[in-house]
Amino acid sequence: MKLAGLRAPTPHTLLIVVALGYGALVALHAFHAVTLTWDEVVYASQVVTGAEPADMSAPRAWGMPLLLAPVGFFTDAVPVIRAYLTVLAVAGLYLAFRPWLRIGPRYLAPVAAFLFCTLWTTVLFGAMAYPNVWLAFALTAGVGYFCRMAGGEAGVRPWAGAALAFALASLLRPTDSAAVAIPLLLAPLLPSVFGGRPARTPVWSRPAWTPPAAVAAGLGIGWGAWTVEAFWRFGGPVARLRAGAEVNEPGMGFSLLRHLEAVDGSYLLCRPIKNCADIHWFEVGWWLLLLPVAAAGLAVARTRGPYLLIFASTAAFTLPYLLLFTYANSRFLQPAYALLMLPVAGVLIAGIRRHRYAVVPIALVLAVHSYAQSLSFDRTLTRHVNNTLVQRTSADFLRDELGVAPRCALFGPGAIELAYLTGCRSAWTPTNPTVNEPRIRAARAAGERVVLLVRAVDRVPSEIPRWRLAKLPGKRDTYAYIIDR
Repeated sequence: MKLAGLRAPTPHTLLIVVALGYGALVALHAFHAVTLTWDEVVYASQVVTGAEPADMSAPRAWGMPLLLAPVGFFTDAVPVIRAYLTVLAVAGLYLAFRPWLRIGPRYLAPVAAFLFCTLWTTVLFGAMAYPNVWLAFALTAGVGYFCRMAGGEAGVRPWAGAALAFALASLLRPTDSAAVAIPLLLAPLLPSVFGGRPARTPVWSRPAWTPPAAVAAGLGIGWGAWTVEAFWRFGGPVARLRAGAEVNEPGMGFSLLRHLEAVDGSYLLCRPIKNCADIHWFEVGWWLLLLPVAAAGLAVARTRGPYLLIFASTAAFTLPYLLLFTYANSRFLQPAYALLMLPVAGVLIAGIRRHRYAVVPIALVLAVHSYAQSLSFDRTLTRHVNNTLVQRTSADFLRDELGVAPRCALFGPGAIELAYLTGCRSAWTPTNPTVNEPRIRAARAAGERVVLLVRAVDRVPSEIPRWRLAKLPGKRDTYAYIIDR
């Protein structure tokens, strides 16, 4: 195909362009956030040289610290970490959709990657140390390599690709990766989704167990690490799952509306639920249309096998979040969005192929969608940046004005983030800490400078006011009580 004497770019070239454009968009906003959030600190502090490791609670896994290790070995500087993650995001997007270059219609992979990039969550979390967007990259690649093997591709590359992708996914989020993998592991037992023939006459180019074996091998790495840690730190897998459930506060229900509120912004964490209660319907329209349009992609596809696996894996991944949690966050369903963008891309490509002038309304719809996403993004980024500026100001005040420096220990709400910036140990508490807590007595006995972060000074127990009191700048109703060594 030639346009005005120029050859149209190949799908691979276009995918590279999309990935680089995504990186530029992330970099344009990444460095406004001058500190790390609570979750980011937990992961980064495990590997950053000189940082005091924050507590890794039962639901957390070691995939994110491993991703941060190459930069954390050299520096704890937030801008450098953001730059590193931005570069990693470019590679992640490219590697996630690269396996799909050989599946489905031409240009499926770059179009789907572009659609995924239009989501404000994909841009915002592209330079943040949360596992969800990286999990989306890994699972999208893993399902793609599985589909290539299931469709008949031989060789070591797709097998190794699937195994490595699911190894990374299971190191990031073991339970989520297992949910996506369930339909893939069961695929040989079902009628072939690639050829329409029963399982006893499979269309696999190799034995039917070979593609699931790659997935199982990858899962074994992450789940093996998770199980070892479960016995080492939590008393076994069952005890760890119970402890994780207590942290995440699960509850039976149907949280569809909660997820709709979450993708609207402007909070990174929708706990309490009222934080994300308002909905801007213009900005969340894409969320309501995603599943119907993806289903249309299944209807128009020439080869439905990959899309059927996408729908099965997406359902297995999404249902626990809809049924077992009473709250939602905008980043939770990132892997589902990445996978569903593939059949959505198939619809757009089919529409343009059947009606050449369909490119005009499709472009208009995408422009409106991108504008709506920018509104959610700007609102969320503004709140997030303001929060990080407050954290930086408070940390500077503790260090420069109050002389808080190692060896020191921070306790109370906000302790995790401020401890990373001041080089202190930290222990988060949901309510105001008290002097008589065992951890605080131990810190004082060890000669550490203890800082208690409290809210609403009139609610502090009577034994604290004899300590030095300081109001933290920028934080409403938050005070620091300090006792010197």
